[in-house]
Amino acid sequence: IDIEAIGKLVHDRGALFCLDAIQTAGAFPTEVGQVDFLSADSHKWMLGPMAAGIFYVAERHFETLRPSLLGAWNVKSPQFVSQDDIVFEPGARRYEPGVLNASGLMGMKAAIDLLLEVGIDWIGERLLEQKRFLVGELAARGYEVVGPTEGGAASGITTFTHEDRARIPALMRGWQEAGIVASARQDRAGVPHARVAPHFYNTRAELERVVDALI
Repeated sequence: IDIEAIGKLVHDRGALFCLDAIQTAGAFPTEVGQVDFLSADSHKWMLGPMAAGIFYVAERHFETLRPSLLGAWNVKSPQFVSQDDIVFEPGARRYEPGVLNASGLMGMKAAIDLLLEVGIDWIGERLLEQKRFLVGELAARGYEVVGPTEGGAASGITTFTHEDRARIPALMRGWQEAGIVASARQDRAGVPHARVAPHFYNTRAELERVVDALI
């Protein structure tokens, strides 16, 4: 999606823009110039553990977004002595009240270090390259791909269906037996869809195995 354009549209109407980046962070570069708040869990494209995530607050909102919890880390308390007035720590520390999920954060940091070493720009290009391969193979076999397949609105997730509604459930059973991990989904009308989301480390041989298992 065009994050900058949406943010400008939201701000022109006097509203704030909160972005759920769980399907973007770790997959594509994410611009935050027009974003007021951003959150994402680490267990998807960021390759981190569950119960760890990120929360971004534009600096211009530090004084207006009051932390919901108070603790030894986010409130100024010299030598851990409580003060008469509540004064929050500067920067992002004000949103970290106390003991955090240390093991989860360590895992998330390791994952982020890996992603940065590989390069987010390269990862994004790699995901779209994989998508183009899958879209072509699916179309050649009569499957209908849902959503944008090219450009800035395309994602690393490829969701598809078939006019034969029984085809998708049968495909999912076959994939499961073959050890291929994918997700079964339905739209609001109850039409079954299959969803595959390879990451940068998946090889062409693995994608070809997915395609070869199509029915």
